[in-house]
Formats: sequence, structure tokens, C-alpha cells
Amino acid sequence: ITHMIVNPDFSEGSAGWEGTTFTAANGNIAEQWNKTFDNYQVLKGMPAGRYVASCQGFYRYGNISTATNAHKNGTEQMLASLYLGTESVPFMCIYDESDWFTYEDGYYTFPDNVTQANEAFNYDGLYDGNSVEFILEESGDLVLGMRKTEAFGDDWTIFDNFRLMYYGPIETTPIADGNYYLRNVASGMFLIGGNRWGTQASLAETGINIDLEMQENGK
Repeated sequence: ITHMIVNPDFSEGSAGWEGTTFTAANGNIAEQWNKTFDNYQVLKGMPAGRYVASCQGFYRYGNISTATNAHKNGTEQMLASLYLGTESVPFMCIYDESDWFTYEDGYYTFPDNVTQANEAFNYDGLYDGNSVEFILEESGDLVLGMRKTEAFGDDWTIFDNFRLMYYGPIETTPIADGNYYLRNVASGMFLIGGNRWGTQASLAETGINIDLEMQENGK
């Protein structure tokens, strides 16, 4: 249901996005540099149920020197987040795509401007691991956005190609053991822990927090 998001790929600049003025929104991609921010859209009249929002994007903790040193010595912080409703996840680190780029031996090939980030996103399909899930318990408004509440000099957040999936309504279903569990009405699957969904049989297994792969249909 990505069509519910206005201008999800920033092809119309900043149109549809509320909040802090973008450092740049050039028709291909949007960024925030060296400031706190909150950019969002309020999606009106959404049905109750399970939603997953995703996008391409990354965060760099300061300028190149600061960020690479912090990444190497383990002091790096991921200060920018993707959020949906009351749930949020940190953006990917710029250095998560180390199979494609390097900062070793005097070479720095990671993106360092909107043109290079646009190539990484829209030509190479990189930095696609940003995803957040939210269960809207009652029909109403749903807020999708990205934010950073703590200032850090010369840091950089950049994003593109937002997507929104709806996996159907959620209900509470009593099971023979006397407990209630969240059930996805559309798929028939039960929430068994975190973002993991399984069959009714899995609710009674000793290792209830099993790691299930979530398919595109939400099962």
C-alpha cells in the first residue's frame, strides 16, 4: 500500500513530507546533515492491523574521519531512526555495505554526497535493510517518519524509496491453554515473540522464541 505515502521516492522534492526542512531533496533522494530533525507523514484513516514500513537509507556518525574512527574503535552511535507509530529502528550504518565500498589503505569509496548516495540506492540497490513494524490496534491515523533528536557535528542521514506493507487485521484468540494470543486474521498466523509469527502448534513448543523467516505474504 505504498500508494498511501505521498512522494515516497522524493521525485517531487519535499512534497508531502512535514517537519524539519530537508538539507536537500533534489527529486531523487533526500538528506539531513548536521542537525536534529523529524520528518513525517500522517496517514489518515488506516485500518487496524499489522504494518511494515521500509526504505533505503543510512546514517554516518559525523564527518568521514570521525565516523570511520568511531566505527573502527566501537564508539559509533546510530542516532537517526526510521519510525512507524510508536515503534522505531536505527537507520543502517553507512559502513554496513562494506562488500561494495572500503575505507582501508588510504581509499574511501563510500558515498559522500547525494549523487553518490543516489547511485548506491537507485542503481546498485544498496542500503535496503531499514524496516520497522507496528500493530495499529484500532483504525485511525498512522505516522511514518524519520528523526534524530541528538545533535552530533557533521553527521549525515540520507534516505529514499519508502514502502508500506499491510498484512491484515490482528485479533486476540484464546487457545486451549487458557491464554490469549495475537493472531493475523488474513494469514492465520500467531505472534510468537518479537516480530516472529508461527502456527498455533508453535505456541506450545518449549522453544517458543524460534526464529521464523517472514515471507512477503506475512506468514
